[in-house]
Amino acid sequence: MYFTDIHCHMLPGADDGSKSREESLEMLKIAYQEGIRRVCVTPHYQPDRFAVDENMLQEQYTWLETMAGRLDSRMEIVLGNEMFFGQDAMDELEEGRCRTLNNSGYVLVEFHPGVEYPYIVSGLSQLMSRGYEPVLAHVERYEALTENRRRVRELRERGVVIQVNAGTITGMFGRSAEKFARKILKERLADVVSTDSHSSRRRAPRLTECFELVARKYGAEYAELLFAVNPQRILENKKVGDI
Repeated sequence: MYFTDIHCHMLPGADDGSKSREESLEMLKIAYQEGIRRVCVTPHYQPDRFAVDENMLQEQYTWLETMAGRLDSRMEIVLGNEMFFGQDAMDELEEGRCRTLNNSGYVLVEFHPGVEYPYIVSGLSQLMSRGYEPVLAHVERYEALTENRRRVRELRERGVVIQVNAGTITGMFGRSAEKFARKILKERLADVVSTDSHSSRRRAPRLTECFELVARKYGAEYAELLFAVNPQRILENKKVGDI
């Protein structure tokens, strides 16, 4: 079994992730060694913060795709964005300025960590009303959700796909975030675990340690769903599953 990563910042110079082709190549090699065979690169889409030339982005994507093929013909790179939700979100998606995940109906979306719960609900509802399938990036970061875990269940029941960062589960971002993420897993509220990698060092594209932890504590079937089955379904524009 191989992993699929639907959230990473591996494109050089596209955002606050990889700073160079050398670093991107190192990240690619780490991902491969970790058992990842399909990567959706998701540069931040936040025009007021990251001004990226579209031609440059496409050039870097083509280069990374070529490097992946040289590493192993089974190593696949596809393209998406991590959209910071704002008032122009619908226009940005429908005009093609912001990408869905691998041209699917799924949108990786993030909010400011301190936003109120009604704003999160409103934003996700807007996406769904236009036919998109929102994947809520790093669910463990939002104060409105960490202070009331039942809200995560509510969002999931509405049809929102819940994504958790692997590093949070393994304790990279502190005990409080780790505890919340593990409660989410215990209650089977997570749908996907991704790297959200930004570098070849501290925030590298690693999944193996986290997968083994999740399989040991919450069951191998659930771990396979989170790390392989559901992320693959998303990139193939299929419905995510449960156990």
